[in-house]
Amino acid sequence: MSHGNPAEIGKRSDVKSLPHLIGYLDHTLEQQLNRNIKNQKPLLDKYFTYRHKIFAHRDKSQSPADLFGEQKKTRVKGEMEAIVRLAQNTVCSLADAAGMDKVEMAKEISRREEHAGRNIIEILQALEGQRLGR
Repeated sequence: MSHGNPAEIGKRSDVKSLPHLIGYLDHTLEQQLNRNIKNQKPLLDKYFTYRHKIFAHRDKSQSPADLFGEQKKTRVKGEMEAIVRLAQNTVCSLADAAGMDKVEMAKEISRREEHAGRNIIEILQALEGQRLGR
């Protein structure tokens, strides 16, 4: 167990990121999950930028529509679904390693995903409205 890299933990000691929690796993599972995250890093970085500029620290010089550009809704939805699947698989692996029921955890995440899916649709509709000047 490497307990994560302190540089990756962030400034808040009360917040534990998935990469930090992965550090508590056995070495083989830790490597596998880190490899899965690394493989999605370009996509994750893209959406972390959106989150940062749209929600966390709103960049008033660009609208959300400007940040997303002319991407097709199906592409954005597919990318967001890939991120959700990565997070779901990672959380289920952590739950399993903690002795929790991995299947029940996956079901609970799926229930929550339905709500998130509706939120994604609302966000995409709002972006569409901005592009059309509504």
